[in-house]
Amino acid sequence: MDLLIGSAGKGVKQPTELMAIEGASAQVNCTYQTSGFNGLFWYQQHDGGAPVFLSYNVLDGLETRGHFSSFLRRSDAHSYLLLKELHMKDFASYLCVVIDTVTVRSFQLL
Repeated sequence: MDLLIGSAGKGVKQPTELMAIEGASAQVNCTYQTSGFNGLFWYQQHDGGAPVFLSYNVLDGLETRGHFSSFLRRSDAHSYLLLKELHMKDFASYLCVVIDTVTVRSFQLL
């Protein structure tokens, strides 16, 4: 089975496909170029479905949620998502989304 890989954001690079088998582990890599880094998100998306949030990294290091771990190293603009003990539901598309600007707007309801 394949894990399909996607990316979002200017200058984000990921492989397009990764072969994996149920029960094994898989690592999805992501590199990026940005002038101002404000965070990196990983999402999972099944065919026809909306993206589902997996993790958010803004600081270097490893974050683990369930059988997913996400790693960020800003010095060389690299991240990866590690999927341990793959289940059938894990065979999906994975999106690496880099936020390079932050716009804050406030609204007042009258």
